[in-house]
Amino acid sequence: MLRKGRLRKLKPLGKLLPGYLDKIGLTERLAQQKAVILWNKAVGQDIRKQTMANRIENGILFVSVTSPIWMNELVYLKSEIIKKLNELIGREVVKDIKFYLK
Repeated sequence: MLRKGRLRKLKPLGKLLPGYLDKIGLTERLAQQKAVILWNKAVGQDIRKQTMANRIENGILFVSVTSPIWMNELVYLKSEIIKKLNELIGREVVKDIKFYLK
């Protein structure tokens, strides 16, 4: 039989999960993965057809590009894209983007 003093109040999983993810170091990794997932939404249809976000490491998003012409254009748009991605994520996750040819 349990004693009254030993009973703990149960907490909803939704309140426990964020703290647990922080504790095991997954919160930041999940936020970074959002950058890869949200790439297409951030850049729009024309750029989406010519690129693919592949991975993110240490705040650097790696994006493959179909041609040198597009790569050059994207270098000029990089700061705007970074700003848009971070807005969609809700925090500063993407610090730089590295473009490379497919």
